[in-house]
Order: sequence, then C-alpha cells, then structure tokens
Amino acid sequence: MTNYGNQITGGTFSGATTVGDNATVNYSAGDGGEGGGADEAVSLARELRALVERHAASLEKPGPAIRDAAEVADELALPAEEQDRDRLSDTLARLAARVGSVGALAEATKRLTDLLFA
Repeated sequence: MTNYGNQITGGTFSGATTVGDNATVNYSAGDGGEGGGADEAVSLARELRALVERHAASLEKPGPAIRDAAEVADELALPAEEQDRDRLSDTLARLAARVGSVGALAEATKRLTDLLFA
C-alpha cells in the first residue's frame, strides 16, 4: 500500500503542497537569502534603527544602542552571502541588553532576532 497523502507532525503548516505520482513542489523558506524573508529582515532592521533613535532619550546609553541598531541594518543590507551571521547574532544580543528597559525596542529587537535565528 502506498500513502500519497501529506503527513505533518508538530507545529503548524502553511505553504505549497502536492500529492500524487511524480508530484513535486519547490519551496524556499525565508532564510536570509533572496526573497520575502530577507526583505522582511531588512525592513524590520530599518524600523528597529528608527525606533532606537526615536527612543534614545529613554535609554541609559543611547550611543552604543544606536550604533548597534545601525550595524544590524547595515549588515542585513549586504547580499546574503556577505553577511556575517555571528556578528549579527552578537550585535542583536548586545542591543537587546541595551534596549530591554523600553518595551517597544525590546519587542522590535526580539521580532528581528526571531526572524533571523528562530
């Protein structure tokens, strides 16, 4: 007996699927490569940078936070193959510690980190 159905376990599924003899489907997740995931990451990084600048007065040390946010936005603007993922991860962790006292900044930093590394 051949099972031609889809078997998905754990989590949720949303996306292209196909069933049957010789059926194929091509899918590329937003992994920092070209396409929606990369565009969303760049957009979130720019939004985060603007938020850090807007809320700078609420931060204990705004200068380093502004630099970190700019560094993340600049790194994500590079082609995917030129991005340094370790640098991004380290900078986002540092930024999260620096902006944690401001809810909007903490949330924006978490959203970007989750998009890139979850």
